[in-house]
Order: sequence, then structure tokens, then C-alpha cells
Amino acid sequence: MTVRQAWRVGCAVLVLLAGVPLLTPGEVLGQGAPRDVDIYEWNGTIWTRTEGAGVRVAVGPNGQPWIVRANGQILRRTRDGYRQLPGAATDIAVGGDGSAWIVGTDGIVYRWTGRLWERMEFSAVAISADEDGNPWVVNASGQIFRWDEGRFI
Repeated sequence: MTVRQAWRVGCAVLVLLAGVPLLTPGEVLGQGAPRDVDIYEWNGTIWTRTEGAGVRVAVGPNGQPWIVRANGQILRRTRDGYRQLPGAATDIAVGGDGSAWIVGTDGIVYRWTGRLWERMEFSAVAISADEDGNPWVVNASGQIFRWDEGRFI
């Protein structure tokens, strides 16, 4: 299986479920703040609850989830459980090449270097990444931009 095939399979594996719709960045649930919801994994027959909870989830090409919790914490599942990463986010994306991107709580886009989040000097409210690892973002005005040769266009 190629990395692209694995990424496509992995993206279809995990979903957040909790009887409430997923929240958009900054949206509140009822009168309180957003709350973490359970993550379920499709095993080929049924959905089963898996470890972890959050308000945003992205799946890497290895099938492991990266989670943003309601309090902004960023977690990545490893063989030994979840590892908390530095920083705080409102949205997360993982591309088919394994690259990870977030929208920080400051509204700025960051790229994971393997040790820290590198600031990209671009504002966004939502982010996704394609099979090549290139992020696509939506800004506060609803405009869509994609990463191309080191910048958003």
C-alpha cells in the first residue's frame, strides 16, 4: 500500500461522534464552552469507541489520530498512548505525507517540524491538508487559500 492509499484509508477510519454536531472554531455549544466528544473507529463491521476525545481530529497516513481538545491542547497518538504537543490550536490537519498543520488559538497557521510549531504568518479559521501534505485554509472572510511553493495563494 502506498502512502497515498494509506492516507485515504486512514482518513475514513476515525470520526468524532457524540449526538451533537461538530463545532466550528470559536463556536459554543449551548450556553457553555465546547466540550470534548468521543472518538470512534470503524473496524470494518461496526463503530467502536477508541481512546481519546476532542473537538477536532485529523488522521495521519499511519492511521494514528492527532486531536485538538476543547481547551486547545494538541495530542498525537503514538504506540504508547497520546503525547501532548506544545502550543494550543482551534483546528488541525494532517496530510497524506504525514505533515501536520494547525490553526493556533491566535488564528495563525503553523506547521509541525517534529519538535515545534513553525509560524506561517497567515491567518485562518479552518484548515485541511491534501494527500501531498499541502494545507488548504479558510480565512475569517470565507476566502479559501492553498499552500503553493512555500506560501498561501
